Amino acid sequence: WVAGWEVLTRNPHASLKWKQNPQEMIYRGKDGTHPENYGVLYNDIAAAYALALRWKVSGDDAYADKAMEILNAWAGKLIGIGGNSDKFLASGIYGYELANAAEIMRTYKKWSAADFNHFKTMMVDVFYPMNHDFLVRHNGAKIDHYWANWDLANMNAMLAIGILAD
Repeated sequence: WVAGWEVLTRNPHASLKWKQNPQEMIYRGKDGTHPENYGVLYNDIAAAYALALRWKVSGDDAYADKAMEILNAWAGKLIGIGGNSDKFLASGIYGYELANAAEIMRTYKKWSAADFNHFKTMMVDVFYPMNHDFLVRHNGAKIDHYWANWDLANMNAMLAIGILAD
């Protein structure tokens, strides 16, 4: 347990110095127009999650404040996910991960109900529709075109978002 804690505390994602970089649009997969920028999202998710863990284990509110800052920043900026078909993989993976970071933070007394609800709305408005659309339509492709992990990622995101949004 101590070795695991030491790995977490050495990780730059778990540092109070982490600088989030929220975007209005995330692109995964080359669409011929927009540069891919999904790395900023998955790194900020990793930071929010690691900081939330540090708070839960240590009880130090500084880590919760930083995790909350990251989640609120993305809730205030992200309006969509684009790119080629990889956007659906992004909606599954990152939707699941964001919902889990927020679920850890749910009990943080300083995360206002308004901010938490704003975050939940972003999850329901940005990620959930993509998760659902992929599972229903599979991006217009034959059902066996995508690997099962794409379905599983989107199912996991839908479940995590459903739990988070009650």
